[in-house]
Amino acid sequence: MKHSNFGNFPVYLLVIFTILLATSCGTTPTNRFAIKVAKAKLWNEAAFRWQQVIDQEPEAAFAYNNLGVAYEAGGKIEQALTAYQQAVEIEPENKHYRYNYRRCRSIQKNRSNQALEDLDQTQAEETDSIGETQE
Repeated sequence: MKHSNFGNFPVYLLVIFTILLATSCGTTPTNRFAIKVAKAKLWNEAAFRWQQVIDQEPEAAFAYNNLGVAYEAGGKIEQALTAYQQAVEIEPENKHYRYNYRRCRSIQKNRSNQALEDLDQTQAEETDSIGETQE
């Protein structure tokens, strides 16, 4: 009897390996649903689902990258940068993750520069407005 259980041992290993492989490749139901809602541009829902994947698989670089995409598409650049950075830290050789991270940093920099320009413009307009009321 013990021999037949031992004989099935490799089958159990195969099943466990298949489950782990499917999970590591992002084929979990949660990930599939996240992809589906992202295609529908439901970015908050997609981000929520990818965060669930990350909670289940803390080393899932693909989930961090996808979370970054969802955050970026939703205009949450700071959160996107954090997610992309985590993906790059987990898989530094992945050129897609590095590209997304660099591109998002560029967006952040451009937004910062634009904000500074807007502030300068506002201050200049306020200064002009003050001069006009005193005359």
